[in-house]
Amino acid sequence: SVTQSEAGKTAQAALNKAATAASSAGTTETPAGNDISYSSDTEFTETINISTLEENATSANYTYTVAADTTSASTLKITSAGNYMLTGSTNNLEITYNNESDVVLMLDNVTIDNSSITSNNPVIEIGKKVTSAIIVINGTNSITGAGSFDNSYEDNETKEPAPIIKYKKSVC
Repeated sequence: SVTQSEAGKTAQAALNKAATAASSAGTTETPAGNDISYSSDTEFTETINISTLEENATSANYTYTVAADTTSASTLKITSAGNYMLTGSTNNLEITYNNESDVVLMLDNVTIDNSSITSNNPVIEIGKKVTSAIIVINGTNSITGAGSFDNSYEDNETKEPAPIIKYKKSVC
């Protein structure tokens, strides 16, 4: 039997609390010093339906690269700062953003299932260059990550699967 780590429980509780507060208040503000915010009046730079992305599609704001095989993930790389609404369902997709500008990602009734791929990459990855990022949860969303538990480490340590969302923040 595998149990969630205490840090994982704390992070999940914080995410649930933030998502509940955002949906009931209609507004999410970032901590002091960041210029990015989200409200129910926010206009979106682009709405991306992940169900209908075409092979190797590009726009002014993103590139989409199809995986070489069914055990790898396709990549949706958001390339411009802005507010993006993601909708739809798909399997084997990784979403990345790593610009030096702010980004808002709204997951609006999104389903992503990466359980069949072999990488341990997160489903959504916000890179070190990003000044501020907000992820807004709207509707019913389901994200399943990849990876597996491995109890083969010394001292019976447990290696957990890759995180669903990873935000790498550089320390100044």
